[in-house]
Amino acid sequence: MRTVTKIILTIVLFMIMAALIAVINDATGQGSSHSTGPFGFILTIIFLSAIIAIWKYKPKKTTNNKDIEKHEDIDNHQLDKR
Repeated sequence: MRTVTKIILTIVLFMIMAALIAVINDATGQGSSHSTGPFGFILTIIFLSAIIAIWKYKPKKTTNNKDIEKHEDIDNHQLDKR
């Protein structure tokens, strides 16, 4: 994944996290002066895990289509019957 894509995903994830914390604060009636409690802690752990997963992701290199076409022409299937 390219660095720009990772940055965009991190920003989107941060916006989702902020929205979820706002929903939790409104639902519990605590407002912005209190913490979100255990739900906020769980969301923070999920948020940090997702960011770590995004930045550690390294896709495997794919083969060219020409290599795949070469192997499709060869039929190597063998029957087990004798």
